[in-house]
Amino acid sequence: MLFNIEKFSSQNKVQIIKGGSVFFNTLLYEIENTKETIYFQTYIFANDSTGSIVRNALIAAAQKKIKIYILLDGFGSKDFDKKDIELLKNEGIEFRFFAPLLSGRNLSIGRRLHHKVVVFDHHKALVGGINIADKYNDLKDQTAWLDYALLVEGQVVSYIEKRCIELQEKSFHHFQKKIKTLPSHFSTPVKLNVNDYLRGKTDISKSYKKAFDHAERNILIMGSYFIPGRGIRQRLKKAKKRGVTVKLILTKYSDVWLSSAASRYLYHWLLKNNIEIYEWKNSVLHAKVAIVDEIWFTVGSHNLNFLSDYESIEMNLEVVDEHLGKNFNAQLLQIIENDCEKITYEQFQKLPLLYHFLNRLAYYLLRYTWRFFYSFRVNENIR
Repeated sequence: MLFNIEKFSSQNKVQIIKGGSVFFNTLLYEIENTKETIYFQTYIFANDSTGSIVRNALIAAAQKKIKIYILLDGFGSKDFDKKDIELLKNEGIEFRFFAPLLSGRNLSIGRRLHHKVVVFDHHKALVGGINIADKYNDLKDQTAWLDYALLVEGQVVSYIEKRCIELQEKSFHHFQKKIKTLPSHFSTPVKLNVNDYLRGKTDISKSYKKAFDHAERNILIMGSYFIPGRGIRQRLKKAKKRGVTVKLILTKYSDVWLSSAASRYLYHWLLKNNIEIYEWKNSVLHAKVAIVDEIWFTVGSHNLNFLSDYESIEMNLEVVDEHLGKNFNAQLLQIIENDCEKITYEQFQKLPLLYHFLNRLAYYLLRYTWRFFYSFRVNENIR
């Protein structure tokens, strides 16, 4: 399969970073070695041991006169300690919440800052699905939630930083991107994709559909809160009819029962269309990853569901690289072999009627709830 990379930044270096201690060690190393600026934006920044470690690293960086900008979601990080906010501000860190749940006369529910991104010194960035909390880290007697991020250096970082500045400053103007001459080994094509439906951005949704439409050999999806709309499901069905192998790695355990049950409501349709389902059984699966033909892949914060498509602010990186794609695909296949349970159609059909009824109920309850809040937010914006 040949991918059109005309709109990609061509000079980049990419590392695939698995969640847990690997991710947090990488994050702390980059913070410690930053010389000028850090843009830090995430959905959840918890008041726990992992949150404290990252907070202290940011304070230590600020004390070295590094300029730091922190933007946390007003709902996901609503419990962030007020004393910590004052501590950060006293060190010169610019801190604010994105869309606090209660702000003046407004009730902000639907549109959330769901992306997870850190930019270091204008030329390096971490982008993925990993929040700052203990459950995403490897701790004593605890396996981290399964997740991934990409560490990127190169041209694409200027676009990532621009997006962070827009949200940080609430100013959506264009400015000259800082692009410098890079070493020859910075040769991986990468594209920044954003979903922010309120501002007409649906890059991530489009990238999934385009990749699935053009798949020739295999599609491998690792997805949390997997409740794709009809458009994605039909593309997977058509790909399967073209002879494409379609594998899904979903979660056996979930932090949101309603979402998990709604996802399992779709198992009947997926299995009936010969789409393979494997459930990760070692912890909660939180990753948002797709690989097509072992050359194209995307990693970020976007879940394949209505909320990420039409409500939340999301960020994914789209990469085309044969070497990285093959290695990443092999890594996920190893997870399937060693750490997943395969769900078969026969096995699924034998489950109690009450189980299927509750899954159906969860699916339609979640679907219409999302649509209600979407229409509520649209009407509020019109007024």
